[in-house]
Amino acid sequence: MAPEVCLCQGEGPLSCGACCGLYNVEDPGREALSRLLAQRTLEFAAVPRETRAILGFGQRSAALAGETRPFPNFHHCPFLGLVGGGQRAGCLLHPLGQGNNGMDWRGLSHHGGLACHLYFCPSHRLLSPLRRKIVLAAAGDWHLLGLVAPEHAMLAAFFKSVEEFLGRPLPESVLGRPSFLKAVSEFFGLRRKNPWQERGAHARLVNYFFHDQEYENPKVDYAGLGAPVSRHDAVFRALSVTFGRREELQEAERFLDALAERAAREAAGVSSGCQNSFPITGDRIVG
Repeated sequence: MAPEVCLCQGEGPLSCGACCGLYNVEDPGREALSRLLAQRTLEFAAVPRETRAILGFGQRSAALAGETRPFPNFHHCPFLGLVGGGQRAGCLLHPLGQGNNGMDWRGLSHHGGLACHLYFCPSHRLLSPLRRKIVLAAAGDWHLLGLVAPEHAMLAAFFKSVEEFLGRPLPESVLGRPSFLKAVSEFFGLRRKNPWQERGAHARLVNYFFHDQEYENPKVDYAGLGAPVSRHDAVFRALSVTFGRREELQEAERFLDALAERAAREAAGVSSGCQNSFPITGDRIVG
């Protein structure tokens, strides 16, 4: 059964198509993907709802995405389009899709209707309902949600840091604190662009989050840096960054600590008045 807080399809602009290979295209940026999904949606609206026509559309649609993919052995579903009135990414074959009249055409997809219906990424099992709610509230749109929702290890590491600074588990009330959600959203934004990309570190937008280890993110060489494994290692792995010097690693750790502390202060209703620039004192927030 689907969990009570679903990251797959939400309200308004929120959805996640990562498991469908949404980002496994040559240009996974928001603008390029939006154009691709919009074109598919428009063309699919004119496709007769019968098997041969839908399969033909799938072949043409796959060609639109191009042959260059970050993960050649991972699928990109050609039936991904825009749903919810064009607000978010989703399945054009779903029975609730426009023009499908309640008919489920997902059996024509690459993995078949059963996989489409039953698969949920590990975040559904491993993130608490509150943390899933925070992810939905802070993501803002389908493109960013799909980049962060499958990254359960990265999310768990960040929320753990926030709660360590807070000194207690995050309360449900944080969902009503825009300043807290803004801090979390800025952390999420590191999946699109992070400070270490600009310094020549290896980084990529797309991640392969399945556990068959076919495409692994690079690991930080802590031994080579003469440093212990970082408390933020899961974040660095999700961001696919490495460091050439120990000082770069330490600066990155301070950056993430500052962001986590800011989120904790906002969760407690104690604004720091700073944007990732205040020093980490090691104190915990009481309130």
